[in-house]
Amino acid sequence: MRIVLAASLQLHPSAWLRPVWLATTVITRSYAQQAEWRSNEMKADMISKMITLLTRPAANTAGSVEVKKRTAAVARSVRLNVSNPLSAPYPTGSYLIRDIPLRKEAKSEHFRNAMTLHPNPYRASGSHQLNILQFRDVLGSHVVAKYRPSIIYLVDLRQETHGFLGDIAHSWYADNDFGNVGQSLDWIANEEKIRLLFLEALTKARVFNIAADPSDNRAQQRMTPTSYHDIAVRTARTEEQVFDDRKIGSRAFSSIVQYVRIPVTDHCAPDQDALKTLKDLATEAPSDAWFHFHCHGGDGRTTTFLMLYDMLCWKKSSKTLPELDVFACRQFGLPPRYCLNPDGCRCGKQKSQPIGGWKRPLAIKRWNVLENFRKRLVGS
Repeated sequence: MRIVLAASLQLHPSAWLRPVWLATTVITRSYAQQAEWRSNEMKADMISKMITLLTRPAANTAGSVEVKKRTAAVARSVRLNVSNPLSAPYPTGSYLIRDIPLRKEAKSEHFRNAMTLHPNPYRASGSHQLNILQFRDVLGSHVVAKYRPSIIYLVDLRQETHGFLGDIAHSWYADNDFGNVGQSLDWIANEEKIRLLFLEALTKARVFNIAADPSDNRAQQRMTPTSYHDIAVRTARTEEQVFDDRKIGSRAFSSIVQYVRIPVTDHCAPDQDALKTLKDLATEAPSDAWFHFHCHGGDGRTTTFLMLYDMLCWKKSSKTLPELDVFACRQFGLPPRYCLNPDGCRCGKQKSQPIGGWKRPLAIKRWNVLENFRKRLVGS
C-alpha cells in the first residue's frame, strides 16, 4: 500500500516517510520541553506583573501637564552630607543577605514585652526581623496565648528592601544600612515587590555574607562581601503578603494580624509622617489591640517606637508625663538593653556608654525628635 501510494505520488517511500519521522520527533521533543515552556510562561507572567507595577502611576502623581511642568520647574538640587559629622543619611548600594545568620537563628529574637514594665505597662512588644515560623511561634506563645488581643498590628519599621525567600527573611543590605534613603513608601513597596517577583521568576538568587569594614575615612559601617552562595527560590514574598489579614494563634484562640509599614532610616530619627502614622494608629486601635514593632536588628528603630508608643499610652492614663530620661530607662531595662540617650543611660545600677563615632550626630537628632514629641504631648 505504501508503494502504491508512493507510486501514485511519484515519490520514493523515504520521501513521504521522512515527514512522518519529523512529526514524531517534534512530538517527542515537545513532551520533553513542556516543563520548560510552562516555566517560561510563568516567567513571562512574572515579567508582565513587573511591567504593570512599573507603569502604574502613583496615587499622588496624577494630574495635568501643567502641574507636571510646574513640578519640574521647582525641582532643586539637594546636597548630600557624606562627611563628618554625619548629620543625615544618604543613598548607597546593597547586597542581598540572609537577615538572621544560621549561627544566631536559635539564640535570640531580641524579643521584649512592654507588659513587664512597671508602672504603666502597655500592650506592645518588639523584636528583630524574624523568619516566618519565628514570627508565628514568638507572637503565638508570647502574645496571643497570654494576652488574647483581637488584633495585632505588625509594625514594620524597615526602610530597606526585604522579604521572605521561602520561609527565610532576606534583605538588600547597604553601607550603614542606608537602603532606600529618601524614597517614598509607595516607591519602596513597589520596588520591593518587583525585586522579589524577579527572583521568583529567575528561580535562584545569590546571597552574600558580609562583614563590617570601618576602614574608610569616616569609620562608618561599610559592608564588605566576604563570600556568597547560590540558593534556589521557589517563593519570594513581601512581609505584607505573608502576614496581612492572617491569623496567628491556636485553635483555641487566634488574633488577626494587620501589617503596617512605617519606613525609617536605620540609626536615624523618624520623620513627621512616621510620627503621625503612629499617633493615628494608636488613636484608632481598639483597647485590646497589640502592637509589635520590628526593624532589622531590633535595636535602634524598634526601641525608638516602643518608647514613642510608651509615651502615647502614658498620656492616655495620666496627665503628667515624666522626663525623657525616664522613658529611656524603661526601655533600657528591657532586653537587649538598648539606650537611646546619646550621652548614655544612668538607670540605678544599670549604666551604658555614650553613643560615639559617626552614629552620634544621628543619635542626638533622634533624641531631640523624641523630646519634641514628648513636649507636644505635654502641651496637648
